[in-house]
Amino acid sequence: MDTGRALLPEEEPELRGFLTSLQQRAKACGLETNVPATLARYRIGREVWRAKPCYMGWIDVRIRTTGDVLACSPCRQALGNIRESSLAEIWNGLPFRQFRRETRTRAGLGRMARNCACEFCCHALTNARLHRALKWLPRFV
Repeated sequence: MDTGRALLPEEEPELRGFLTSLQQRAKACGLETNVPATLARYRIGREVWRAKPCYMGWIDVRIRTTGDVLACSPCRQALGNIRESSLAEIWNGLPFRQFRRETRTRAGLGRMARNCACEFCCHALTNARLHRALKWLPRFV
């Protein structure tokens, strides 16, 4: 994945300080921001995929103008094409099922790195919330 534009780890503390200052100024003006969520994302860290499974294959789908269907926007791996199959066929098809199976484990997420930007996942907060709620479910299903 293209990480050439990503912040270096040593640059992140400066950004967090700037965002905290910005949040305070915005709050003083009565403005709401997404700064708290962004700061939480930085607290989670770059390798969130090592700690939590990815649930995006169960709750998200992206369709590009080309018709390619993706599990989430940071993943480049097309799991089907809406011009060739229905969304239901793609959602229940083998590529999507394989994506879900791969993203349940740390090893699988590591393999996904060649097609997905999991290093600094934009869905980290959603995955963390879902994991807190669902982490015990496999024991009973």
